Amino acid sequence: IRADIGTGQIVWRTPSPPGNLYSSRPAVNGSLVVLYSSGVQAYDRETGNLVSQAPAIDCFGDSSQPLAIDTANQAYIYSRSCLAKFNLNTNQVDWFVTGMGFPTPSITDTLIFANIGGELRALDKETGEVLWTALAGPSPRTPFNIVSTLNHVFVPTAHGMSAIDLQTHQEVWS
Repeated sequence: IRADIGTGQIVWRTPSPPGNLYSSRPAVNGSLVVLYSSGVQAYDRETGNLVSQAPAIDCFGDSSQPLAIDTANQAYIYSRSCLAKFNLNTNQVDWFVTGMGFPTPSITDTLIFANIGGELRALDKETGEVLWTALAGPSPRTPFNIVSTLNHVFVPTAHGMSAIDLQTHQEVWS
C-alpha cells in the first residue's frame, strides 16, 4: 500500500507476494519500493506495478529484509545468516556472504559494515569483497544496528558497544 502522507488517501494497493511479510520492511529509493518475501520484489513507487523480481537464495529465511536500495537499482538484503546484493536491472544475485548474525549491518555510499563472529568487516558495496577487518567483540543476541558515521563505526557487542576508527581500523573504546 502507498498512501499520500498529507491526506492519508491510498495511492495504490498491490497484492502481497507469496511468503511471510511479517518481519519485512520495505526499502525505498526515488523510483522503487523493494520487499523480500520468498525472493526480492521491486514495485514502481508511483504505480505499485511489479517491475522486477529476483529469486530467493538458500541462506535467506522469513526474517530477511531489505537494508537499502541505491539509485542504480541495487538492493541489499540482510538476514541472520547472510547478506546479498540483488541487481534489480538483471534480476540476478551479484554476490552474497554468509556467517551473518546480529547486529544489523550498516551501509554507506561505498561500504557495508557487518559484525561476523565478533569481527567487524568492511565490505565493498559493489563486489562484496572484504576490504578490512577489526576486532569488535562477540555479537549480541539481540537485533541492534551497527551505526556508521564519517569517522567511526559503532558496533553493538555482547558486552556493550565498540567504536572503531575508520582511518586506523582500530577500536577507540568499548
